[in-house]
Amino acid sequence: MTHAATTLTCSALANPRPPVPATLHQLRSEQTRERLLDAAIALMDAKGHGQWSVHEVARAAGMTSGAVQHHFASKATLMLELTSSLP
Repeated sequence: MTHAATTLTCSALANPRPPVPATLHQLRSEQTRERLLDAAIALMDAKGHGQWSVHEVARAAGMTSGAVQHHFASKATLMLELTSSLP
């Protein structure tokens, strides 16, 4: 690495760019994810830990099972996310 490249890199680290605002797509995706988590929490409260299906979560959130699968790789991943956020 040349001195000029090092200077450029150090300068970039010293003056980082401000965060880029989220796009509408990113905001909607986060809202969808939160709705799915809220629905899963409600089902967990009503039915017990793990006594619900991904399809039930989707239906409770007013979405499709594909939306759940897009945000969570599996029911286990969704449950891990739920339990890690509990106090």
